[in-house]
Amino acid sequence: MEVGASQLRFLLIFPRFRYPSGDPPLGVAYLAAVLAQAGHEVDIFDATFERRPLEALERTLKQRAYDAIGISMLTSMLTDAAAVARVCREHSRAPIFLGGPHPTVDPAGALAIDGVDAVMIGEGERSIVQLAAAGGEYTAVPGMAYVRDGDVVLTGEPQLVQDLDDVPFPARGLLDMEQYMGLWYQLDAVRYGLRGTSILASRGCPFDCAYCQPTLRSIFGKRVRRRSPENIVAELVELKREYNPDGVMWLDDTFLLNKPWTIKLCDMMIEADLGIIWGCNIRVDLADHDVIEHMKRAGLRIVHVGIETASQRILDEVYHKGITVEQVRRTVAITHEMGLSVRGYFML
Repeated sequence: MEVGASQLRFLLIFPRFRYPSGDPPLGVAYLAAVLAQAGHEVDIFDATFERRPLEALERTLKQRAYDAIGISMLTSMLTDAAAVARVCREHSRAPIFLGGPHPTVDPAGALAIDGVDAVMIGEGERSIVQLAAAGGEYTAVPGMAYVRDGDVVLTGEPQLVQDLDDVPFPARGLLDMEQYMGLWYQLDAVRYGLRGTSILASRGCPFDCAYCQPTLRSIFGKRVRRRSPENIVAELVELKREYNPDGVMWLDDTFLLNKPWTIKLCDMMIEADLGIIWGCNIRVDLADHDVIEHMKRAGLRIVHVGIETASQRILDEVYHKGITVEQVRRTVAITHEMGLSVRGYFML
């Protein structure tokens, strides 16, 4: 990662006002980690557990002056992110940036929000470090959008991280991990009350499901990138030392896409013997008995399966899922035979 000529102070905001979840905002934590690695100061304002988030944000802005403010935004957070931008503009002169899935697919709409100076499009680790190196001047940083003379200007494609091992582990120390782990639910079907957290081993997906694409490709590009098993196990060791979780949930869309990689990762997890059980998302057309059995030996206890519907016509013509109902039946049967729990995703 690049190191800026001078140190900046960033405030990164995750405006989740409703429906607190046990899943921490890993995207924001990754951005904080790369900024800290590049020598900048970073605070995270996570609204997840704030009873009066806007008042708490006002106090934060009054206590410290920031050189740049970044707001992460899902579409479900649109109204709350707009309120956050307004409060930031009232109490800070720092440039305000929006990033995340919603600004990526609708930069013009995001730029219309009062107080927003620019939008960061797609994957943000390279862009935010370049932004910091430029002292917050965003017009020459690739992967940005801003308004000039009434028109939306795009500064070019964002630079993706080619080797994910170059990215430091998420800055979980800036989040309230005890609250997150207390609310965590991903392995409740295995045993209620397990403490755990989320982890990400890869980025991208090659499939064309209508409900994900082209948004997912807009964020992570066309190529699937994976961290090395060595890098992932090192993060698990750190997690065990710092937080002692009972389990983790892999958030990857395509955990089974590269079976040699999956088997090597499982071998290293077995060797590390950390006592962590886990779950992951799987596609039924990629699952087979041998690899799932190997995953179970490494700690797998639950699989999340994208079933979506029992109608082959809907799978083919509406969702473009690329799987069959028979593959769903076979995969669920395999996992049940092994004593694994199964959670199905459905769309109605």
